[in-house]
Amino acid sequence: MNAPRPIFLHGAIAGPSSWGSVPEHFDGGAVVGLPGHPAGAPITDPDRLAEWTARALAELEGPRVLIGQGLGGLLALMIAARYPDVTEGVVAIGCATRLRTLDVPIDPDAAITALLAGSMGEPDGDFGRSLALAMQIVGPATLAADLELVGALDLAPLVGAITCPVLVVVGDGDLWAPLDDAARLAAALAGSHMVVINGARHLVQADAPRTVELLVAAFLARLELTVGER
Repeated sequence: MNAPRPIFLHGAIAGPSSWGSVPEHFDGGAVVGLPGHPAGAPITDPDRLAEWTARALAELEGPRVLIGQGLGGLLALMIAARYPDVTEGVVAIGCATRLRTLDVPIDPDAAITALLAGSMGEPDGDFGRSLALAMQIVGPATLAADLELVGALDLAPLVGAITCPVLVVVGDGDLWAPLDDAARLAAALAGSHMVVINGARHLVQADAPRTVELLVAAFLARLELTVGER
């Protein structure tokens, strides 16, 4: 039996670079850059984006487990509902049935500063500065498209169709997916589990990278014993 392959889907903040070094700890892991990060034009329609992502994932050797953060987590769960053959399980980090959005200034640089300040514990640290640079390179049009998607995606009609195992991971200081919202998502998913990371905000992998690595590794190990039995 092949070990499940972790595929990382980023959120609205900083694109693929938001994962930092986490994917490097998983042999065979892959990071998928959504349209506009930086190649291609951003897609603002949730259905089209889910279809695009499912096609991209199908080209990667499986079995696959989707590790999604924020917007990427919502997308991973949407794919699990509509394209169940694509994934054996989902780790949804910083997710709820619907994410809340932060109020940000119109000025692009000020918006980046506000988003990072509201999403991670040390936005002025080395990693925070690297994420700010990544967001500046991608540009305001892609950021605006991502935030539009965050506001449009609602998983409530789809949760009943998700049958694969799901691990919901949330920081206790997450403003996008507050604990009560994340708990409602976990409760609506049959057989899911939820883990709260103390001291972490929306970018849990930035605030607690080692914890995220351990949780993903444990989830993959558990699935390795059950892949093919569903």
